[in-house]
Amino acid sequence: DLGNAASDINPNDIESVSVLKGAAASALYGSRGANGVILITTKRGSRLNKGLGITFDFGVNVGTPDNSTLPQYQTQYGEGYGASGGGVGNPNPYFYYQPIFNSNGNPVNIVETDVDQMTGPAYDPSLMVYQWNAFSPGNPNYGKATQWKPAAHYKPTDYFETPVTTSASVFVDGGGDKSTFKIGYTRSDDKGYLPNSSQIKDLLNMGFTYNAAPQLTVGGEFNYSDVNAIGRYGYGYYGGNGTQINPMTDFRQWWETGIDLPAQKADFFRTQSNATWNWLGGYTTNVAGNIVKPAYHDNPYWVRYKNFESDGRNRYFGNAFANYKLGSLLNILGRVSKDDYNEIVETRYDVGSAGTPSYSKTLSSYDETNYDLLVNLNKDLGDNFNLKALLGGNVRQDHTSSTYMITNGGLVVPGFFALANSVKTPAAPSENLTHKEVDGIFAGATLSYRDMITLDGTIRRDKSSTLPTKSNSYYYPAVSANWVFSKLLPAATWLSYGKLRANYAAVGNDAPAYSLLNTYTAGTAFNGQTVFSSATTNN
Repeated sequence: DLGNAASDINPNDIESVSVLKGAAASALYGSRGANGVILITTKRGSRLNKGLGITFDFGVNVGTPDNSTLPQYQTQYGEGYGASGGGVGNPNPYFYYQPIFNSNGNPVNIVETDVDQMTGPAYDPSLMVYQWNAFSPGNPNYGKATQWKPAAHYKPTDYFETPVTTSASVFVDGGGDKSTFKIGYTRSDDKGYLPNSSQIKDLLNMGFTYNAAPQLTVGGEFNYSDVNAIGRYGYGYYGGNGTQINPMTDFRQWWETGIDLPAQKADFFRTQSNATWNWLGGYTTNVAGNIVKPAYHDNPYWVRYKNFESDGRNRYFGNAFANYKLGSLLNILGRVSKDDYNEIVETRYDVGSAGTPSYSKTLSSYDETNYDLLVNLNKDLGDNFNLKALLGGNVRQDHTSSTYMITNGGLVVPGFFALANSVKTPAAPSENLTHKEVDGIFAGATLSYRDMITLDGTIRRDKSSTLPTKSNSYYYPAVSANWVFSKLLPAATWLSYGKLRANYAAVGNDAPAYSLLNTYTAGTAFNGQTVFSSATTNN
């Protein structure tokens, strides 16, 4: 989960946030409002500061996990899969019974560390058995039998780190009789609750307005964000060959209470190896520098420091506008806005992990341009009525591209994450390029009576390039009525506000780009020839 790009907006530049509830409220936004609208209004420079207004902010936030959201574990039974350890002469079929490297050929009781079930033998401290740590070279219990009981520190909170966020910002604004300006910068550093998780974010924003004439105002805004993260939460689940690469999945689904997390941490940092609690067969002969791979689950610290994800996004967005007042009733706004970003995401799965080692890189870009023209009318109709009307048009052009590349068959050199380090020739990159345009025209009117009764109607027609030429237009009609009846009951002190509302709307959406024709995907080369395949369903 790479988060929402809305987080690239400088929080210190936000004036207000409005949520438009219901289809009738968001219908005027067309396809963009198909799933609702969150309207963010940014600040403008103030004419009150004829000179400079400077604001500094610094903050530190420290978090703690909410234990009520974490699983509760049973501590009656330990790791194992029923009586699957049975064999000739085995005194306890819930354990394996075989010789190990230092038992002089004599069989000993071994926990079924190659499974990930908690349906094994009942815990009994009087039993001395060989557990996962007995086969981890360098561990204080290497080659030793220990008491069969739950570990002292097996809970997720023993793994979590203290999340800390520090942020610093400066905001400068000012203005004069004809102009305003603003400029702000925010830097935030986030240290997450999982090991080796962090994010650094730099946000820059600036804007200005200028009254070029008594009726004409021009202005613009520019925003830049640079976001870089390592080890985002929950990124990745399946590592191939039935293996898991997300510690939180382990904690919620596959965990067993004989795992001592501080010991797992010490084992990893001592040897920089995948000293796991889930050894695959052959672990009874583990020695320093030569240990077997895990069965399904890597050491949770190996996952965070060897198999980590990283990503970066550079983004700029802003707009330029001109606003012209035509008399006392009409207001005409022309605006051009731009949103553009480039992103890179890299995933790593090192040699020594449970599944096939790999390295992948995803490069993506997004470019959106909007052209808007709006005409607003605001007129009082006598002392009791007010009419507001809107007529406008919007042209939205979207361009996206992405390229996904991944190694094939493993990695040659451990810890070297590059496509050139692939064991086999990588498959052709998966590349996507889309172009899309939506043209919209819309109108609306609002009639209000004493700010008590309001009638509102809007209509929008969108025309999308992703739909068939002869049926590429669709409409968004919406009507609503509101009555603030509490204004008729001034004596009812128990009622602070009362309102009745009714509305009707019809909304829709267009199709994703290139949904009209079948497309083909290039796969791994066969006998030196690139192979293309089509989707399993027709467009």
